[in-house]
Amino acid sequence: PTPWTSPLSAKVLGFTCATYPDFLYPDAKEDCLTLNLIKPAKPSSNPTGYPVMVFIHGGAFSIGSSSDMNHTEIAERMVTKGIIFISINYRLGPFGFFSTGHSDAPGNYGLWDQIQALKFIQKIIGSFGGNSKAVTIFGESAGGASVSWLTITPEAKDLFARAILMSGSALAPFAHTDQVVETSE
Repeated sequence: PTPWTSPLSAKVLGFTCATYPDFLYPDAKEDCLTLNLIKPAKPSSNPTGYPVMVFIHGGAFSIGSSSDMNHTEIAERMVTKGIIFISINYRLGPFGFFSTGHSDAPGNYGLWDQIQALKFIQKIIGSFGGNSKAVTIFGESAGGASVSWLTITPEAKDLFARAILMSGSALAPFAHTDQVVETSE
């Protein structure tokens, strides 16, 4: 793509990911794999850059969005304290967790989306004044379970330094099922 020649005003949050028909969001789209980044206005006094916190939203892997939060409050509580805040979207419901049990549709696309977001963050965070070695992932409910899964996933190795689980883990009943194929059918 052509590089920007002037600052890009990115003030609109990304779309909510489409999910089950019963959970209709007016702005839901399949083109939803975005992230929201809020950073301090001034460069960090620390030569390694600002620490980074990446939030993974909850919602039973079926609902929710990175734009569901009060970003003004986040800016006041984190960004003014010298922390870069990022929230990510990932595919939900059948788009994110459908599986046939075979290689043609192995499942867990939502978790792969999270890994790709973390890889992207590692690639670009220095351009925003962030420290790629000081990334903390955190999430609540299904987001907490995602964080738990990411801590034991080899593909996520070295993509974050710390993890905070809030009200969810890989051991929670909603975070795994032995009947994923039956549920997908």
